[in-house]
Amino acid sequence: MRIHYIKRAALSLCAAMSLGLSATSQAGQSVTNAQNAQAEPLTPPYSETFADESFLESYTIIDSNQDGTKWEPYFGKVQISYNSELAMDDWLITPALNLEGGKMYSFSVNILTGNGTTQETFEIMFGKDKTPEALVNPIIEKNSIAHTVYKAYTGTISPTESGIYYIGIHGCSSADTYSISVNNLTVGAAAGASTPSAPSNLVVNTRTNGELKADISLTAPTLDLNGQDLTELESVKLMRDGNLIKTFSTPEPGSELTFVDEVPECSRYTYSAIAVNASGESPAVETKAFVGTLEPSDPTGITLVETSTPGEVTIGWTPVTTDIRGNNLDPEFVTYRIYSEGSPSRIFCSQTSAGLPKHSKLSMTPPFKPLSNIR
Repeated sequence: MRIHYIKRAALSLCAAMSLGLSATSQAGQSVTNAQNAQAEPLTPPYSETFADESFLESYTIIDSNQDGTKWEPYFGKVQISYNSELAMDDWLITPALNLEGGKMYSFSVNILTGNGTTQETFEIMFGKDKTPEALVNPIIEKNSIAHTVYKAYTGTISPTESGIYYIGIHGCSSADTYSISVNNLTVGAAAGASTPSAPSNLVVNTRTNGELKADISLTAPTLDLNGQDLTELESVKLMRDGNLIKTFSTPEPGSELTFVDEVPECSRYTYSAIAVNASGESPAVETKAFVGTLEPSDPTGITLVETSTPGEVTIGWTPVTTDIRGNNLDPEFVTYRIYSEGSPSRIFCSQTSAGLPKHSKLSMTPPFKPLSNIR
């Protein structure tokens, strides 16, 4: 509950909704980075979340510019920070991967930057050795980005011959920037070239009336991994937090698909989708969304004006239409309470089904007495 005081008449107005809130904190981490020992090659599918420091046992970290700043674990992710004088030149390299020549492997990684306007630069390469000189085949070309929420960056790995390969994430931002953070790196299973490309336009909209439902839409792919037109699809599968919630059977390539997901509680969820045909499963498209209702934002435009009737004032405010994170709220489901400072009595103002009036009148003649359904 958040209260805002109107100083002239010692009143306050707040907006509230019924919801559960929780808070968490994370302790800082301190690690010493060391070169890993060679392990047996891994055969995809392969994934790494970087949620704890165990990845250091199998990853290679190279500080190419030798400035002492390198990829390090940081609060459940791996991060490279800036140098005020030198450009980044730092590599995060996967364990050895056993790949088949002539096959295609989907690749995905989530990335965010330390500032929403300062550009950070990265590229993702693969090659036959865990050295910068060998990592010459692009998965994701050099890219400059600036966003403080995770976004998935995807590509494909197409080795010409079978063998052992490595994937390297190269932080190469200019000097005096901020940081690049990475989590959820995945390499899909080997697939033929006619495997579908990933679905697109995955959008999740939460309900604004407090219902624990999400309206989901996405587009079935039209091309295979080799860039050729798809003639048919077996299915498109939709997942929430890795669990299947909907299978769209034999959708037309390029068709718009929709689904209403009912979730168990207010929370942030990860939604993903893949397309399937006889050749295999596509790379996944992924997005995160909060489903449910957060605490309303602060009421604004609060006014207090005495009327011509002694002891009577008119209180006005602008109805709340967003939550504390800027997501839309349906004002029909927001309840307002008016408090008198220095008195245990409260004056409540509840929204009606037709919508709350912008101004509500109430008597201020002491002693204050609770009123309800103020119009």
